[in-house]
Amino acid sequence: MGPGALVCVSHSRTVLSKEQETAWPWSTHHATLQTPSAAGDLLVLSASLGTGSGNHITSVTDSAGNAWQFIGSSYQSGHNSAGELWYSANAAPVTSVTVTTKTTSVALEVQEFSGVAATAPLDRSSVTSGSGTAAATGSIVPAATGELAVGFVAGHGSSQIVTPTAGYTTESQIAAGTSASLVSGYQILGTPNTETFGGTFSTSMYWAAGLAFFAPAV
Repeated sequence: MGPGALVCVSHSRTVLSKEQETAWPWSTHHATLQTPSAAGDLLVLSASLGTGSGNHITSVTDSAGNAWQFIGSSYQSGHNSAGELWYSANAAPVTSVTVTTKTTSVALEVQEFSGVAATAPLDRSSVTSGSGTAAATGSIVPAATGELAVGFVAGHGSSQIVTPTAGYTTESQIAAGTSASLVSGYQILGTPNTETFGGTFSTSMYWAAGLAFFAPAV
């Protein structure tokens, strides 16, 4: 299956305050896929968390028991703002994805992609955070032609609209009140060039942004 076969199949989005308690203070939050994912597809989880340094996602699980790999996270010290990226490669079909974290304000996006390498698909990634009226990941270059780029911008302390980087297919923004918002996007890249993902907004806020490249199936 060549690079042109890369496809975004479906997505699931969830905005949550505390949905379910486990052993306090841990909470589990669930994202249900619109339809069950297909066998062998790549699943990518983007998360915006209304939290500080000690309340990150501790685990990601799903209804099929797939293994989830942590890509990266970033937060601003002293402020309730964090963003994270996770993925599961060559996944068995799932209907829902669950994250465990201490925070009660979470916005999640799970995206499904076909045509991605089944083994060790993650190439390079960047997850950063800051404050101001523009968010951007660090600049990274994919290793090969035809890779899949998946990015997100997480906003914190504001529900204002984020205008994401041009050239990416983006989902509509979701928000957990004013605590955590999330917009994500993807693009199938051509010849390797420097890439970044981010967004702009009218009023200064704390933000996190992430970008990851995945190799296509061969």
